[in-house]
Amino acid sequence: MSTTSDAFELVRICTNCNYSFPSEPFASDFAICLNDPAFEPYLDDMLENQDFSRCKELVKQKRFSWEQEACPDFDPVEIPDEDESFVV
Repeated sequence: MSTTSDAFELVRICTNCNYSFPSEPFASDFAICLNDPAFEPYLDDMLENQDFSRCKELVKQKRFSWEQEACPDFDPVEIPDEDESFVV
């Protein structure tokens, strides 16, 4: 059996998707989907400043468990190979 990253398949849940983002600044038990068009007007504030003040109600309506089954737009996170060295 191969141990390369190609042999490893992520579970299709939201926590393993690039679009998932904490529903509160810096950390949360819940996530939101950055691929949801409803969040587009707020992305800069959320991503650059961790500022959710303009979309608190929307976040409350749209948040979900990190463990939720992924939607058809699932974009798996990339897990670096253990052999890769990080250069500082």
